[in-house]
Amino acid sequence: VQSCNTEIMALQALSSPFVCGLHYSYQTPHDVCLVLDLLHGGTLSYLLHQKKKISERYVCFFTACIVMAYEALHTAGFVYRDMKPANVLLKDNGYCVLIDFGLAAKMDTALKGKCGTRGYWAPEMVKGDQYLASADWWSLGVTLVELLTGKKPFKKKCVVTLRPVRTVIRILSFF
Repeated sequence: VQSCNTEIMALQALSSPFVCGLHYSYQTPHDVCLVLDLLHGGTLSYLLHQKKKISERYVCFFTACIVMAYEALHTAGFVYRDMKPANVLLKDNGYCVLIDFGLAAKMDTALKGKCGTRGYWAPEMVKGDQYLASADWWSLGVTLVELLTGKKPFKKKCVVTLRPVRTVIRILSFF
């Protein structure tokens, strides 16, 4: 129930075309129900599964959408903590939006501990250090490498060359 309350709080605080919109929420004796935007373009993970890797041009565009969502989220005082391709849905027009704010947290004080999906955790999460929005930027970088190469960069059998890393740095330098 706490993660549902946090998700509702975050979605109510946000007004961005790059964040899934909350229209209504209610609670039954057994469930918390959220009425959200209808987004049926699929997730970035589904697109990646189909294409194997995504061109730099599209990754730049998706990154711009995610950066705009982060701007709204961080300005509202929240850290997302669950960036991964499965949490980015595509709209019919090709733009993407962030979904699943169940792990979002208010940035009143520095956060500590592991949260989100293993492999996307920022180094400060892994070490148990305090963090704020920096964890979101790290997981975005991991996501970009995955979209560009089709591989998760921290899997045992994955060898990522410097080319995708340089591309990620170049993409993020625009912002």
